[in-house]
Amino acid sequence: MNIIQTTKQRTTIPALLLFSISLFLLCNSFMAEALPYAIGDTGPGQGIVFFISADGEHGLEAAPSDLIAAGLPWYNGTETVTNAVRNGVNAGLYNTKRIIINQGAGSYAAQLCANYRGGGYGDWYLPSKRELNLLYKQKAVVGGFAVVGDYSVTAYWSSTEGGSRDAWYQFFNDGHQYNFSKISTLSVRAIRAF
Repeated sequence: MNIIQTTKQRTTIPALLLFSISLFLLCNSFMAEALPYAIGDTGPGQGIVFFISADGEHGLEAAPSDLIAAGLPWYNGTETVTNAVRNGVNAGLYNTKRIIINQGAGSYAAQLCANYRGGGYGDWYLPSKRELNLLYKQKAVVGGFAVVGDYSVTAYWSSTEGGSRDAWYQFFNDGHQYNFSKISTLSVRAIRAF
């Protein structure tokens, strides 16, 4: 009878040890994913974090560089109201979806952002007017913006529509935002929420 108990104990102890190690590793992997982010950190999509929530666990990250050097128009050639009028944090995703539904497949700002797959994520989008301004405020930290001399003079599209013929953009040398013709080619930087 002692032989049976000893064999059973030998089997149980390694199994318990293996279970404990597995549980420890699993808990540590969840804890590593939940660590707070700071502005300037690399985000989960391999972008640069430029906005964080009060708890540091959620925020916005920007692609590390412009998606295309030559710029793109805001629309795909059809001057219509897309209803992409939301303006706030996390509003750009809604706007991007509205633009693509209205404009269809093509080579334009919202479509290019939606097609970006930084870090393997497929939820990148064209920032809303507010999100673009938050990005502008952290342009030195994020980097990768077109620079002439010491000033960034490139204008970037937002996803926030002004009307059937115009949408909002931001001039990155002074931070001013304006409505501009959707046919114009401006720079594009994708962002995503995490």
